[in-house]
Amino acid sequence: FNDDDIGRRANMSEALCVLKIIEKGILNTNDFAVLTPYRDQVSLLAKLNPELIDNDQLLTVHKSQGREWHTVIYCVCDIGNGARPWFTDSGNLMSGGLANVNTAVSRAKQHLIIVCDADTWELKHDQLISGLIQARSKRYQYQA
Repeated sequence: FNDDDIGRRANMSEALCVLKIIEKGILNTNDFAVLTPYRDQVSLLAKLNPELIDNDQLLTVHKSQGREWHTVIYCVCDIGNGARPWFTDSGNLMSGGLANVNTAVSRAKQHLIIVCDADTWELKHDQLISGLIQARSKRYQYQA
């Protein structure tokens, strides 16, 4: 893929990290979904792994409303794509960022895996994502 194949609201490094998580078999279940705030990231992940679309395991957060999975992989994709956070910004009332993040988080019955630039998000105070990162279980940290 070249940069023209990747939408503005997509993040290749996070997409590759999601694929590593799935391919390494650490999920221990087929009852999982990959959720992301942006259609561009869904498109990128679908190109990299069409099976996710075929199995109805790749959706935008908006399309996940009313559904739940054992494990949710939340691919934030808002740091490192050159754009300011929009649907992931808890303080952005226009985008409903807080509701978007909350919806993604609440789709997980057992496990939530957040794929993001944790170091950068941790520095963003007053953000739900930074709070989730700070509260994460040290036991399950995974570095790509």
